[in-house]
Amino acid sequence: MDLSLLSPPAVSALRDSFGDRKPPDITRKITACVACRKQKVKCHMREGQTPCTRCHKRGLSCTVNRSLQMILEDDATWKNSVVQKIRWLDETVAKIATKVDLPELQSSSSPSHVVSPEYHLPPMQHHTPPTTSEPEQAQIWEVVMDPQGGPASIPAACVSEVRSTRASGSFTSAGRPDLISIGVLSLPQALALFDVYCLRLDHFLYRILGDHTSLDSIRRTSPLLTAAVCTVGTLHSRSLGHLFEACYREYKNVVAAQTFSSSVNEDDVRGLCIGAFWLHELSWALIGTAVRIASDIKLHHGIYRALHGDRVGYLQARLYYLVYVCDHHFSVAYGRPPMSREGLIIDSAGRFLEIEHATEDDARLVSQVKEWSVLSQVFDTFGVDIDAPVPAQKLPQLRRYSIALDTWYADWNETFCSNRNVGNYPQKGVGFHFHFAKLYLCSHAFRGAATQGGPLA
Repeated sequence: MDLSLLSPPAVSALRDSFGDRKPPDITRKITACVACRKQKVKCHMREGQTPCTRCHKRGLSCTVNRSLQMILEDDATWKNSVVQKIRWLDETVAKIATKVDLPELQSSSSPSHVVSPEYHLPPMQHHTPPTTSEPEQAQIWEVVMDPQGGPASIPAACVSEVRSTRASGSFTSAGRPDLISIGVLSLPQALALFDVYCLRLDHFLYRILGDHTSLDSIRRTSPLLTAAVCTVGTLHSRSLGHLFEACYREYKNVVAAQTFSSSVNEDDVRGLCIGAFWLHELSWALIGTAVRIASDIKLHHGIYRALHGDRVGYLQARLYYLVYVCDHHFSVAYGRPPMSREGLIIDSAGRFLEIEHATEDDARLVSQVKEWSVLSQVFDTFGVDIDAPVPAQKLPQLRRYSIALDTWYADWNETFCSNRNVGNYPQKGVGFHFHFAKLYLCSHAFRGAATQGGPLA
């Protein structure tokens, strides 16, 4: 039955037959979004469409509560959609009937129906169905808390959405410009810089690019990662070093834009870690953003699948390990509390090396995780007040941590051999980090030891 042929009285009769009487009109309509209503400020919304002016400027999620009036309006929109779909089906059947010469179908499927004045349909638009190579994205539902409802209406109503690692892994940056598309670099220059980074520099950072083996691969997923690779590449290229300032400026612009973006993924975290490792003046700010995004997309959950052999989980877990190492390196060593904490994923670092995907680069990374785990305990135990003497009851802890560092050095000192990409850097790095760790631990001796008879011993 073509609903477009029904007059308004006929529609009412149809409603009555199904016990669906039209509720009375409601004159009051909510036109303020949830955020503005909560702050009790005026909401400026153009033509009733979100986002409002305040939410747009502040980057807030702008949603309007679904009042009964809005439900009725949506009901009319739904009916318009159904009528349009039926009309499209009629037109399609008529075309098929013409092709196969079936007059009986042509007479019953005439596309020249007159639409009732109750419905104002837009012109027909024929949409090409998605191909199988581009799977349709799942519908994301959102629950909005009524600010008038009280705290018991929905528990944790103010908690925002937490993105899953599965969803983040499928995200692409199609349509987002990078430093190549905006003209900062030409494609040949970017390819040369990618080779500089990928063939040598990435080995210093435990092969953080993972499965990315081409410039095109990183361009498809993250302009931030593309900018990071090219910027660091210019630092180590004689012929293209003059491009550093332009790349560095664009990298900071991309990081600033991505900081408040909801479209983030694992490759953005890689781009932040690369910048933190090589661009020391930005390290603390970059790693702080990396820790937040890593927690937001739940990288630490990857260890559960990694221990069962899942490669996606493996890549997520090793990326979280890098975030952990960079965070502790730029916090504990500078007297700042680390933002990433210990847990199952840190405790499982040894088991991580037993999975089939583990490489020598992973062993180097895990060695750093274990070292910084000890130094994090030192930081938590003794704090950062250099004027306060060490309590006598904590002196045995100093000895235990010293033994733990000696054990770490014994475990890893003979583990690494010369690497064709980075030479003897892995083995030398173990000795370097061991001596730094011992210096950090033993520096607490300068605070002195408190005694019962006086402040210092």
